[in-house]
Amino acid sequence: MINTIASEKRLLEAKPGVEGVIARYANEQIGSKLMDMGLLPGSRIAIVRRAPLGGGWYIKANGFFLALRDEEAASIVLK
Repeated sequence: MINTIASEKRLLEAKPGVEGVIARYANEQIGSKLMDMGLLPGSRIAIVRRAPLGGGWYIKANGFFLALRDEEAASIVLK
């Protein structure tokens, strides 16, 4: 079963199995980098899993899989 975000929440605060839409970026510099990689506001993403020992995030967005560092995950605000 897939869960969705009820209100705005940073990706870093979500759990694996949650889906949401990118609302905005909390950090413009990191947001610019993520947009260059194809993660645009309005993109639907699904959190696949968290790396062991808190090493990062594995997400699916726009039909591709991507690994993110905690710093990058913290800048993504989902709705």
